[in-house]
Amino acid sequence: MRAMIVVLAVGVAAAGCTQRDAATTTPTAATTAAADSTASTANTTATGNFKPPSSMSRLDYGSRAERRFRKLDTNQDNKLSASELPSKRGTRMMKRADTNSDGMIDGSEWSTAMLARFDKEDANKDGTLTSEERGERSGKKKGKRAGKSDPMMDDGDEVDNGF
Repeated sequence: MRAMIVVLAVGVAAAGCTQRDAATTTPTAATTAAADSTASTANTTATGNFKPPSSMSRLDYGSRAERRFRKLDTNQDNKLSASELPSKRGTRMMKRADTNSDGMIDGSEWSTAMLARFDKEDANKDGTLTSEERGERSGKKKGKRAGKSDPMMDDGDEVDNGF
């Protein structure tokens, strides 16, 4: 019985090792995934990590700012304290957005500050922020922030807002 199992296993292994004619072989999910992965790597290398142009409307930006506010508000009191803001830029944001000087940023103060930032970046004032407009700003900075997203608005969305 044991010998029969060994012979059967060797036969199955040998059958799996035989070469087939490429024209008659149908791609499996594994071979298709491997080919797609290779093509994706080659495409990324050839394009130099190309990012397609993007745009974001003022309404979309406002919605994103609202989601970010909710994410930062860890104690759910509808206000952001200095401890809830990202450490490096939180103090600047607190000074800029806390218009009533109560040491907290409420939802309306946050929205006002974020939309003011959008309006400042919207160079042609068409209500849409394009990747070119964001690129102009990053080019002006030429420092640590060039090409990076802003921790104040980074909510994990796929689109990079460039701030």
